Amino acid sequence: MRLSLTSCFFFFFFQVIQTVPGEVIKNGDIKSVQGEGMPTYRNPFEKGRLIVQFLVNFPASLEPAVAEKLEKILPAK
Repeated sequence: MRLSLTSCFFFFFFQVIQTVPGEVIKNGDIKSVQGEGMPTYRNPFEKGRLIVQFLVNFPASLEPAVAEKLEKILPAK
């Protein structure tokens, strides 16, 4: 799944995947959701885990004003 950098900071549009408030999805992160995957063998009503790997599209550059705003709202390095 490909996400924009903004979506990683404000990850609320997916209803299936639960995250901790304030959690930032990073490039390569993997999440799993029990009961949302493929049906299990010989039991089509029981579903396994859905595994999602996130690929974050980082911007090539940032405007200085945007970079300053990010520095103010993000935790210190």
